[in-house]
Amino acid sequence: MVLGLPRLENFGDVCEGCVTGKAHREAFDKNEVWKASQPLELVHSDVCSPMQVTTIGGNNISSLSLMIIQGCVGLKAMIELQSGFQIKKLRTYRGGEYTSNEFSKFCEDLVLERQLTMAYSPQQNGVPERKNRTIVEMARTMIYEKRMPIKFWGEAVNTAVYILNKYHTSALKNETPFEAFSGRKPRLRHKLEEIGENGVFVGYGNYEKGYRVFNMRTQKVIVPRSIIFDEKALWNWEANEEVHMSIPWDSSEKARITEERRSLNLLIKLWIHQVLDHQPKREDILHQDQIHVKLKHLSFMITHL
Repeated sequence: MVLGLPRLENFGDVCEGCVTGKAHREAFDKNEVWKASQPLELVHSDVCSPMQVTTIGGNNISSLSLMIIQGCVGLKAMIELQSGFQIKKLRTYRGGEYTSNEFSKFCEDLVLERQLTMAYSPQQNGVPERKNRTIVEMARTMIYEKRMPIKFWGEAVNTAVYILNKYHTSALKNETPFEAFSGRKPRLRHKLEEIGENGVFVGYGNYEKGYRVFNMRTQKVIVPRSIIFDEKALWNWEANEEVHMSIPWDSSEKARITEERRSLNLLIKLWIHQVLDHQPKREDILHQDQIHVKLKHLSFMITHL
């Protein structure tokens, strides 16, 4: 390709200069990941840094080693009793809280096989690393979305873990972590499903202290006690959907409608007294029929004001 270069030969020996100048960390092979075949066969563990704000329960994760040991004792007893399996392997990163003499003795007493990551290699324990990030991001999002004080971070973390345990994950096929651990499908009715239903008010209870409402889902009349009226809504019976009316409602319009209702109510009362005080005769039958028609018309007007 060029002129004047000496002929280079490839030697099998290690070039110290190349190794020194080009040293780098090898990539982690994702295809060599080993997965447990049954619950608790391999347990991953990781911790977050101590929190600056104390929770409403008085926790801030200040003494990690002591809290990890206390938490593991209670957690191990509970999950082994509920699942019927035993913890066999524990994989953690090489942090001081996991390599302390107290924690090492704790694992020896329980005869746990320990797996530690290499220094500065959190990728070897990537499962809890990613899960911690997901939990913290979910908790932070819920707190800032609802403008809640930071002291509720412990409650937000518990809620995030609750949701994740009962939500689909790519690590499992057609089941949630809750089902994989307990063998039961999770029930979310108390959290996610609607508890209210659409209905049309049709009258009052004959013998009950309630309202007669036509349930749009069951197509039956029910008599509930607690309902919320939406007076600006109509039900489109042809499209089977709710329609909201756009009604201008300023102070002057409200005062005008109120005054018209008072006038019409007073007029109806006067006409009713005239009808009751008047003795009907043959020649007055037509006149009374006209009064009844006017009363019905006025009642219709008041109802639609």
